[in-house]
Amino acid sequence: MKNKNKITIFITIAILIATIILSQLIIKTSPKAKKSEPKEEIAIVTTTTIPQGSHQVLIETTGRVQASKETKLSAEVGGTIVYVSPDLKPGAIVKSGDILFRIDKTNYQAALLQSEAALKNAQAQRALELGQQEIAKKDLQISGRKLTQQQKSLALREPQLAIVEAQIKDANSRIIKAKRDLERTTIKAPYDGIIADVPLSQGTTVTIGMTLATIVNNETLWIFAEVDANLLEYISFSSDDSNGSMAKIKPLTSTSDNYFEAYAMSLLPKSQSGSKRPVVLFEVHIPQNKRQTIFDGDLVSIAIQGNPIHESFLLPWNLLKNDRFVWIYEDQKLKIKEIEILFKHKDHVIIKGISKDTEIITSNLSNPQEGQKLKKVSDE
Repeated sequence: MKNKNKITIFITIAILIATIILSQLIIKTSPKAKKSEPKEEIAIVTTTTIPQGSHQVLIETTGRVQASKETKLSAEVGGTIVYVSPDLKPGAIVKSGDILFRIDKTNYQAALLQSEAALKNAQAQRALELGQQEIAKKDLQISGRKLTQQQKSLALREPQLAIVEAQIKDANSRIIKAKRDLERTTIKAPYDGIIADVPLSQGTTVTIGMTLATIVNNETLWIFAEVDANLLEYISFSSDDSNGSMAKIKPLTSTSDNYFEAYAMSLLPKSQSGSKRPVVLFEVHIPQNKRQTIFDGDLVSIAIQGNPIHESFLLPWNLLKNDRFVWIYEDQKLKIKEIEILFKHKDHVIIKGISKDTEIITSNLSNPQEGQKLKKVSDE
């Protein structure tokens, strides 16, 4: 029994040893995989160059319209309104010199006649006094009397003549006033404009200073526009020799391409709204052959054609990385370059810091690294 167990143990050990030897033999004789070096990936990109030149700054803002002239037509004489122009109503367009109102002039005509009569009377009195003075001179010469200067003045009726001369001056001044008052009974448009309101009608009795109507100049408008202080360097102002920076003006809600041209006139000392931003005054002239679409009090959009930036580049926004970098293709490698942004537009930025031969990468890179190897499409 013991011999049988020994045989079993021996066979088990022999099988185990044979299995180990066979396994080692299989491992040694099996084919081995060869190690390969990782292949470096080279990104394929497209590039572009940007021409250098002078690029105009476009400053976009909003502003408020104000009439350059607004006049309240007031009565300069009192009386009853006897005529109102039939075309006079709010919104009516009037021309300089158009008769808008007439005030009853009867009393003023009478005053003129009275003043003219007083003048004639005073002139007649002067003629009489001059005659009396000549007679007094002859009488004084014949008498041979020695008189003081005061006695001589009285004898020659000089005070009486002075009174008459004063009456003549007074009559002349009254005539001037009467004529002026008579002219003021007719109220005319002082310039081309639009009637804003007509509070009075025919038959109304007015007093001096009472407002008859308001007229607004419709040929020249002012635009008050707030701009950032750092943009003032790009705006020129009008002088005797040249116009200031031109701006395109149109209603804020307008989607039309129609606009009015305005020019920068001056820089105001402070904002009307209390803002700390500088305010630029623009002046716009409405052509007679163009329909007016902007009026006093309107809000308008303003596109200011600013001074150009010379020796600069126009870079599309999509080529600007992280708001201040561009990707450059240089010696078949990626160069990440920080550039100087001079002005930002909606679709592009004006920059410096590159050359006209700089190849800017237009492709997207998933993980850009400085010095990364690249290959242009044209180099394939």
